[in-house]
Amino acid sequence: MTDRMRELRAIRSVAMKQLGFGPEVMKQTKVCPVCGATADADEVECFHCGAELPCETLFDLYKSQHQFCTCCGTVVSNASAYCPECGTQLKRRQPRVL
Repeated sequence: MTDRMRELRAIRSVAMKQLGFGPEVMKQTKVCPVCGATADADEVECFHCGAELPCETLFDLYKSQHQFCTCCGTVVSNASAYCPECGTQLKRRQPRVL
């Protein structure tokens, strides 16, 4: 990866965080199963209704429904043979049915 590509990825990551999108934001967010309010990942109880929050973050739930690299955790397309982030060869898996 070139320096320019790294710079562009860093800029994209900052912009996504500022707008409330992307994997870094999802890793820091939980959703209350009772009222749907969002909470920080370290919270254990919903500030809105008092219900117990799940251990899983939004990113954990997203990963459970999509293929991801077991080496670096990057979510990838089901058609991907290699991880675009670290280059690891991916194993095919069946999507989890809810």
